Amino acid sequence: ESPLYLNVQIQKALALNALEKVDDAKALLEKISAQNPKDIRPFDALGNILRSHERYGEARDAYARAIALVGKPTKQNWTLFYARGVCNERLKDWPAAEADLKRALERDPQNISTRFALAQALLAARQLPQAEAELKRIGHTLSPLEIVVVNTSAGAKYGRPDYVTSGCGMGYEA
Repeated sequence: ESPLYLNVQIQKALALNALEKVDDAKALLEKISAQNPKDIRPFDALGNILRSHERYGEARDAYARAIALVGKPTKQNWTLFYARGVCNERLKDWPAAEADLKRALERDPQNISTRFALAQALLAARQLPQAEAELKRIGHTLSPLEIVVVNTSAGAKYGRPDYVTSGCGMGYEA
């Protein structure tokens, strides 16, 4: 078997996802993860696909399987904790979201996206002083007329029929 086989199969799953054949992509990734039980890549790809379709519980499970294979996490593994933390936040599991996002920050303390996601989870959990402290750690105060990038779910919805009606971006008025 070619050393590229696994990469090709993951790319095939991503192509199936692009064709909105999410369950086919999931089945393929589960099959190749069974064939390669010590490789985190199929689980990571599965989590990313499921998260992009707002299947947060399934995505969280895929990330958990990837994390279990990591052993001692390093800086490069921050994305697994970030992604699982986002899933936990969407599932309103605030303690788990906070724990995962903090684990992501332990691996990449300067990551503003993770720090902002943690602040959002803390706000949702009504931990206002802690959320404010995280926002201060980002260290940025907006100035008048400054351009702001808004993080939305637009990337996952772009090209789908429900793109505008799902609340992506800034709405019709923008």
